[in-house]
Amino acid sequence: DDFNDNTKTGWTDFTFIPGYGLPVESGGQFRFDLAPVGQDIFTASQKVSDPIELAEGRTVELRVDVTESSGANAFAMLGFVPASESPGTMAGYALAKDPTTVLLTKGIQKYLVEDSGPGASIPNQNVTLSLTLAVQGGNVQITGRILDHANNNAVVWEQTVVDTPAADPLAAGLDSPAAPYITTGYFTL
Repeated sequence: DDFNDNTKTGWTDFTFIPGYGLPVESGGQFRFDLAPVGQDIFTASQKVSDPIELAEGRTVELRVDVTESSGANAFAMLGFVPASESPGTMAGYALAKDPTTVLLTKGIQKYLVEDSGPGASIPNQNVTLSLTLAVQGGNVQITGRILDHANNNAVVWEQTVVDTPAADPLAAGLDSPAAPYITTGYFTL
């Protein structure tokens, strides 16, 4: 979606607080405006008009340009969420970034990678989030990349992990369900 017609077409929104923080398409952007409400909040939108199939032998790359993002714990997130799951669980695979942390996730509080070291202190605006999912031999290889627009789209962060049918060790949380998500789902922001 190039967000050029000022109309959300084929997107379904999710929020824990009814009507709060839902994205608006305007001026070539898909914008989430989330004013503080005194509690942790989460909103999402899924491109449900174009299902994505993760299948054996298939590689899928999801990308989104982040032109602007705010402070600590305000994560820009790009993900694949199975059609059978709610975006509120963030079950599936996602790349998330705030000013000091980069995450590759398999769900809320289920982090395949949690990087808050020096490598995670990269630009928080004018970047591209890229999530590549490759299915081989019943495993899903998950590669997250962040590209810096100001530096000729140089890769400024990259990590790859593999989700196997066994319960894999995670950086945080438990690998439950252990099986990889080899199914149909949606591009989720």
